Amino acid sequence: MTYMRIRNNPDVQDLISANYPRVAAILASSLLDVLLVAREDIGDLDSYTILLAAASRACQSPEFMALDSKAYLDGDLTEIPTLPVNARSLADMTGIPKETVRRKVNELIAGGYLRRVGNNLAITPHLVTRIARARTKLIRLAATAHTVVADHL
Repeated sequence: MTYMRIRNNPDVQDLISANYPRVAAILASSLLDVLLVAREDIGDLDSYTILLAAASRACQSPEFMALDSKAYLDGDLTEIPTLPVNARSLADMTGIPKETVRRKVNELIAGGYLRRVGNNLAITPHLVTRIARARTKLIRLAATAHTVVADHL
């Protein structure tokens, strides 16, 4: 099932909405876990949001999807394949003001989380290892959401 079909599935959204009082605490606490760890590891949520937007472009790349998961998660790659993304498109994707995105992108480059590739940006292997705790929490959030939906089908 493609990402857009999952994301835009009204049946699943209706199911969660219909059961929201029973699942809200589980879902909210799982999301909070992701955000707290991300904020702690990266420094602020705007920076994490920018990195997440850049990472989402990488994840959409056919070359990224073909990566060996173990090599990726172990940080054994020298570069991460991506689709084109620049500061302007990151601002558009996130709703963060362009000047804030430019400033934060420069900080993220200085921190080794992003790198310039011509006029575009790419996430780095350093970022992949740095956000390991947040990724673990995100995977747990996905598993929690899946379980919540499965329990209410």
